[in-house]
Amino acid sequence: MRHAIVIAAAGLVGALPLIALGASAPRTPQQVVEHHFSAAASGALDALVSDYADNATVISAAGVIHGKAAIRQQFARMMRPRAGAAAAAPPAGARRGPAIKQEFFTPDTAWLVWVQNEGKPGEVRGVETYIIRNGKIELETVGTVNVHAAAQSAQ
Repeated sequence: MRHAIVIAAAGLVGALPLIALGASAPRTPQQVVEHHFSAAASGALDALVSDYADNATVISAAGVIHGKAAIRQQFARMMRPRAGAAAAAPPAGARRGPAIKQEFFTPDTAWLVWVQNEGKPGEVRGVETYIIRNGKIELETVGTVNVHAAAQSAQ
C-alpha cells in the first residue's frame, strides 16, 4: 500500500509544470512599478532600464520608442541635468519623484495617476499604463499635462 501512495504522488508531481529549483516567480506588476518609480527617482538608469523587456515599446506625446536600447537613450536624456539647474538634494526623509494618486493592478497590467511638484511651479500630472509580462514592461503609455502658473492661481 505504501508503494501505491508513493507512485500516485509521483504521478501527480509529474503532471505539474516543471519549476527550476531556486528560481523565483516573475515580479508582479506592482513590484515592477514600485521598482521602476524608485529607480527613476534615484536616477539609477541601469536599474530603471532593467524593468523593460528587450523588445519593449513606450508610447507618449513625444512619439513611439521601441527597444530597450532606444528606451535607455531616452531616459539618459531625460535624467541629464539641465544647464543651470541646481542639483539640490531633497531634505532628509523626503520622497523624490512623483506622488502616486491612484493605481490599479491586474495580473499583467498597471495603471497609475501621478503628480510631481504638486502645487508648485513646474507641476506635472501624468497617467501611465504598463503591460507587464514575465516581470518586464513590454508596453508603457504615458500621458502628461504641465500645470502652468496661471492655471494654478485660478484654482
